[in-house]
Amino acid sequence: GAPAGISVANALYTFGPLHWHYFASRASDAWPMFSAIFAIGLFFGILYQRSGNLGMVAIFHAIGNAYIVWSSESQ
Repeated sequence: GAPAGISVANALYTFGPLHWHYFASRASDAWPMFSAIFAIGLFFGILYQRSGNLGMVAIFHAIGNAYIVWSSESQ
């Protein structure tokens, strides 16, 4: 069903190659980051499942990425 599919796909993306570099960081930094990535992925999966609109998910993802980039430039 949808909940199992969202959970499995989210786990694969959270611990997949795009986020693999977090394993190289200290353990105290890695697990909060993985938790946040997993929670955001669940939000995106549920948002898509309820709305059926991938564009909405892409916009939310772009806003989150823009926030990360802009906040890292100000430091």
